[in-house]
Amino acid sequence: LKSLTIKDCGLKLLPEEFSMLIYLQELNLSGNNLNKLPFAFTELKQLKRLNLDQNKFEQFPDSIKRMDTLSHLSIDGNLFSE
Repeated sequence: LKSLTIKDCGLKLLPEEFSMLIYLQELNLSGNNLNKLPFAFTELKQLKRLNLDQNKFEQFPDSIKRMDTLSHLSIDGNLFSE
């Protein structure tokens, strides 16, 4: 599996097992109710594109900072404070 879209599903949590999708390159999680990512998310070593638009993040997820292969990140419409 290289591309996965789970959009507008009301998703609140991602299970730790999500990190088993080791070949995933594109992930669209927009329009859900996510406010954090599991630490194991850093195991997605081939992930290049990540869409987290329109979720409930108040802080930038730390796990994203450790993702060296990520070349495109979209985080519009979250609850970040300035």
